Amino acid sequence: MDEKLRRHAEAEVREYGLGERFSFRSEDFFKCDLRDATVVTLYLLTQVNGYPGPRMASQLAKGTRVVSLDYPVPGWREEKSAEVKSEGNVEYTLHLYRR
Repeated sequence: MDEKLRRHAEAEVREYGLGERFSFRSEDFFKCDLRDATVVTLYLLTQVNGYPGPRMASQLAKGTRVVSLDYPVPGWREEKSAEVKSEGNVEYTLHLYRR
């Protein structure tokens, strides 16, 4: 819901020539319709990641990818995880799930 951050993300996607493959929405994640999503990215604490789990399970199509930054989604089976570093040299763990 951070308009400045959304615009930054859109600019980065365009810079990489991927503008047609991505869309960003400034909506409340806990209320928005997720049925058309093919990838959902989360950056919520583990305790909070549990709340949208049932909603995502009911709305997301089979095969939709869910990527959680740093915190796992309780009750979901992780397909894989990877340690990554940002351009600013910050270390993160990416957790991949597939609906």
